[in-house]
Amino acid sequence: MTIREIIKNVDVLDIDGPLNATVSGITHDARRVAPGNMYFALERGGEDGHEQIELAIERGAGAVICRRNGSIRQGATKIDVADTRRALGQAACAFYKFPADELQVIGVSGAPGQWNTAFLLKQLLDQVGLSTGLISTVRHEIGERQLPPGRLFPEACEIQSMLRQMVQAGCGACVIEIPPAELADDKFIGLSFDVFAFAGRTNKKVLNWLGKNSRKKTLCSVINIDEQTGRELADSPEVDVRLTFGLDEVAEVHARNLQLAATSTRFILDLPGHSFPCRVPMIGRHNVRHFLGSLAAAVCLDICPEKMREIIRHIKTPPGNLELMSQSPAVFVDEAHTPQSLELVLSSLKEICTGRLLLVIGCEERSDHRMRFAMGQAAAQYATHVVLTSDNPGREPVEQICSAIAQGIESVGRSAYHFQPDRTLAIREVVTMAHPGDIVLIAGKGERAYQEFASTIVPFDDREQARECLEHLAVALPPSKVLTAH
Repeated sequence: MTIREIIKNVDVLDIDGPLNATVSGITHDARRVAPGNMYFALERGGEDGHEQIELAIERGAGAVICRRNGSIRQGATKIDVADTRRALGQAACAFYKFPADELQVIGVSGAPGQWNTAFLLKQLLDQVGLSTGLISTVRHEIGERQLPPGRLFPEACEIQSMLRQMVQAGCGACVIEIPPAELADDKFIGLSFDVFAFAGRTNKKVLNWLGKNSRKKTLCSVINIDEQTGRELADSPEVDVRLTFGLDEVAEVHARNLQLAATSTRFILDLPGHSFPCRVPMIGRHNVRHFLGSLAAAVCLDICPEKMREIIRHIKTPPGNLELMSQSPAVFVDEAHTPQSLELVLSSLKEICTGRLLLVIGCEERSDHRMRFAMGQAAAQYATHVVLTSDNPGREPVEQICSAIAQGIESVGRSAYHFQPDRTLAIREVVTMAHPGDIVLIAGKGERAYQEFASTIVPFDDREQARECLEHLAVALPPSKVLTAH
């Protein structure tokens, strides 16, 4: 495609240079520019892409899309726009030829719960023979390939590229986790959603964005009505609600007679016109709710209840989501890293805990004091003992981060705690501390297998650390063991 063809639907302010050159690719990363690429100068992750324009041209960029730095060396067409991120979204759709129009696309938003709901829905669709891709905060899946996420959520060019690769790999659908914080950035412009699942807390900001950006007018929504915001949204005349879900008995997709345990949950599943008993490997009420969200979305995609009953038996819990490392004592790894998600996980574990509830937590550099304080409050509300440690501290001293968490713990005053800055030692200490009947929760990372420090990112997997300690104590489950429903 030529520059002219790609910018046809871009909101352009000014053009300086020829438009007939062929474009070999589009990118926002100057370090990855190849000859003939279009380079988009974005502000991203604390860096300003306008400062890398010269590097992009040196590497062979044929066009530069920017909103300032009016004078650049000759050799690249300069295109001025008001919003480079929006322009990237518009150009990516054109360059990759609107791949979302060739897929069934399901959006999942609303934290906490959006990652779990997205992962479970992908499983359900795969099991009925609909090859399904996944774009998420935890990992991306294209056909048989699994890709780790970057430190930041993908930009429009990566999203559109992955969607095109899914089409080429024979996928018929894609599930996209959409963090509410990303909605204002036009990363999802041009997507054509068939179903949109409001998995957790949500608001009309999401709804307004959907109405403005979805290319399909027949969009239907499934809404979690256990949340007040979900109930308000479901009652809004602006929303095309196909199904409601939740533990609330008025939900159309509903779980009743819950029997909670440390390895699985049993309940009666109510779908429109059908009811049957289920056993799933998810732990806790909040995870059952996420599962119900995936089922509601699947129903909207015309998966029949009889088929649903069969495939539920083979469902697997999302990796890093209350992932069980040992049974006695019970050791779990979970990605909970916000006060709300931590409270949901701890309250679920409290229901099944017969001994002490022991917790390892930290906070990332990007968290603020208020969030850290609230994390401490959530921890103290449920945990017997808390070990404060590092969790992607970046450039900030771990002691400073954990001090704010400790203030939250002390404000509630129900938990003992101590500080161990080395996360490996913190995990070792809490696992060694546990006795039969106790529950250990290692929170914050889940499947995210890295630690981010001031000048480096190093491999670090909570699950591997827990297994090593448990194997030393001879109580670990084999790493290959997968808990599935029967």
